[in-house]
Amino acid sequence: MNKIAKTALITGTALCVAGVVLSTVGYFAGGKDFSYTSKHFYVSGGNSSEKDLDIMKKQQIDDFSDLNVDFQDFDLDIRTSEDDHYYMEYRLEKIGGESPLTWGNKDGELTMKESNGSTGGYFINYDLGFLKGEMEETEKQDILNTVILYVPEKAELSNAKLTFSNGDLTIEKLLCKNMTAKLDDGDLFAGEFQADELQLKNSDGDVTLKKAALADGKITLGDGDLEIDKSSFDGDMKIKNSNGDVSIGTDADSLEKTDIYLETSNGSIDTGRISSGSSNSDDDTAVYENKVNNADASLEVSSSDGDITLTE
Repeated sequence: MNKIAKTALITGTALCVAGVVLSTVGYFAGGKDFSYTSKHFYVSGGNSSEKDLDIMKKQQIDDFSDLNVDFQDFDLDIRTSEDDHYYMEYRLEKIGGESPLTWGNKDGELTMKESNGSTGGYFINYDLGFLKGEMEETEKQDILNTVILYVPEKAELSNAKLTFSNGDLTIEKLLCKNMTAKLDDGDLFAGEFQADELQLKNSDGDVTLKKAALADGKITLGDGDLEIDKSSFDGDMKIKNSNGDVSIGTDADSLEKTDIYLETSNGSIDTGRISSGSSNSDDDTAVYENKVNNADASLEVSSSDGDITLTE
């Protein structure tokens, strides 16, 4: 390493260290107090103290059959309860010293809204754990800014309306008659999911359903991949992806009773070892179609810029 490069490296490292030290000093010398009083500027110090958090330890809540969620930045994690009761817990970073979540459970409907999500504030995040010698403790820290719901395994929701501006939705297992889910910039992951009517839209993010039993509905993605590993269809399902791949895994029983139409305008279609149906393609468009006798369901998939994979 020549002398100039070595000098530049040493100088850059020293400036980085000085920047972190000065930021830390400024935070604890007054910036921290400013973050409590201002609703438009917030600094997170990695290991948030208890007074900086709105905490609800896991506790039982009333049963509900309808779920209404409107989150800006929070994530929602739906897990399977260990018994026949419903529970909720969260650790949320306050903004301006105020609770960021309002929720209520009345007449069988659980509503949750991120109350400070639309204030126009922005976040600067510093992980200061290494400065305090608490790196291991930081790694063990409970999940922040995620609301965790526990739903009994055999419970079925009647209606769910879920809206996320900049958050993720994670589902361990959920049965729902009617679900409408809209994500602007986030991912959806479900381990096991069943819905009679599904309206799902994700503008910028991936959707993964490891096991899904779907009837009627529509899934729309703007920029992201869709993966359904083990699926069955019992209605009319339409899937549209503007920019991303679609991968669907199903079984022989579902194939035998489902009319399938796949089309991509800038990609390829792979049906693996499925022998039924017909395929054709030209320079711009690839199509696969399989019509069955006495179909009980239909699956229509279109992609403007991506590949489509259908496997048995």
